[in-house]
Amino acid sequence: MTLSYLGDMKFKPEVLIVDDDRAVIDSLSSLYKDNGYVPSGALTGNTALELASGDRFDLIILDIGLPDIDGVEVLKMLKAQKITAPVIIISGQATIKNAIDATRLGAFNIIEKPPDPEKLLIDSGIAIKQKSMELELAGLRRSLLSQNELVGQSSVIWSLKEKLKRVADTDSRVYILGEPGAGKEMAARFIHYSSPRMTGPFMAVNCAAIPGELFESELFGHERGAFTGAVERQTGKLESADGGTLFLDEVGELKPGHQAKLLRAIETSAIQRLGSSRDIRIDVRIISASNKDLQQLTRERKFREDLYFRLNVIPVFVPPLRDRPDDIPLLARHFLDDLGYGRLRIEPGGISRLEAYHWPGNVRELKNIIERTAALSYGDIITEQEIADALSDMQGGRDYSRQGPIPNKLSLREHITRYERNLLQDILLDCEGNITKAANMLKMDRGNLSKKLKSYGLTGK
Repeated sequence: MTLSYLGDMKFKPEVLIVDDDRAVIDSLSSLYKDNGYVPSGALTGNTALELASGDRFDLIILDIGLPDIDGVEVLKMLKAQKITAPVIIISGQATIKNAIDATRLGAFNIIEKPPDPEKLLIDSGIAIKQKSMELELAGLRRSLLSQNELVGQSSVIWSLKEKLKRVADTDSRVYILGEPGAGKEMAARFIHYSSPRMTGPFMAVNCAAIPGELFESELFGHERGAFTGAVERQTGKLESADGGTLFLDEVGELKPGHQAKLLRAIETSAIQRLGSSRDIRIDVRIISASNKDLQQLTRERKFREDLYFRLNVIPVFVPPLRDRPDDIPLLARHFLDDLGYGRLRIEPGGISRLEAYHWPGNVRELKNIIERTAALSYGDIITEQEIADALSDMQGGRDYSRQGPIPNKLSLREHITRYERNLLQDILLDCEGNITKAANMLKMDRGNLSKKLKSYGLTGK
């Protein structure tokens, strides 16, 4: 009897038939062989476990009534050994309890004995195709995750990755805190590509980069004619992210009206395009991020408290680069390879310079330094001097490096005071004298910063 149910499979699947009756094994072996399979047989549970231990089979046909080990126990042992082959149970006592126990333990299906040949072959083909798709999905997951990996081996980055993996298994909303350039979007991507949503879209929106009058259209979409210039329908980011993840960066910049509409979308899992009154159902995981203190903004009534609590279900902090200098060599190597400069290496002295730098711009600044020095470097080596010059140029001649000669007549307190004053002066300059902005960057109270600036004879606005 020949019934082809292998579809377009380009290989001959190996099937293990486990039954205490040699006649059953011979009969099923003939059926499978005639339909493009490579069959093997086992008369006992122990023999089956031994044969299957290398995970060489694409399918296992397992009888419940075996002479040495119950078939359900064999199934448990196969799963405990991480055997990936799908298992179809056949039984002369195909009771409801057996079916429930077997399927609960991971059996693909249970078929009453003697099995109908056509049904058995159909189920076999489906089971093998499902396994193939699962392996393909696992490979895709590994590929996508490797492209969105958080580079580093320091204890802080390992702790972060472990937390993100646990978060990824849930569908909870995540709020990511961290300084500009620390890698908040990479953390969001890591969550997405580690989650069951990894095959869905990942959409990123910088709330600070979109003009206020265009934000609603960008997030919710619009219908044709909804406003002047709306010549065609546009799908918004929330709708485009359906089945996946929406990353809202700088969410603290949202205007009050936009906050209210985002809150409604979260609470109802539905949006309305501009110019339409029709609800569109969405299934989107929202990950938000900010370098501002949203809790402080809620106290100042600049951010809705109810929205803050909706977004901040699981808070995650991405550490600044200066807190993980051990990761700098790995990051530098990663950026060289990623930018197409795999032939280049950095002198040990140059690595030391990078490790000693304060990195106010975090990982983003490191990537800029690596790209600049790689593009301008001669030969196959980036020298220490080239690194030092790039670091100095990046800060307009300022250098936060801890390298260089240290005056030996100053106390530790004097060294710290001098360093703190220089750092505050530089940050105040970067913020154009705006004390509030500088306080946000430094994660400190504005009043305390004003007092500290005054003690150093520095002024702001």
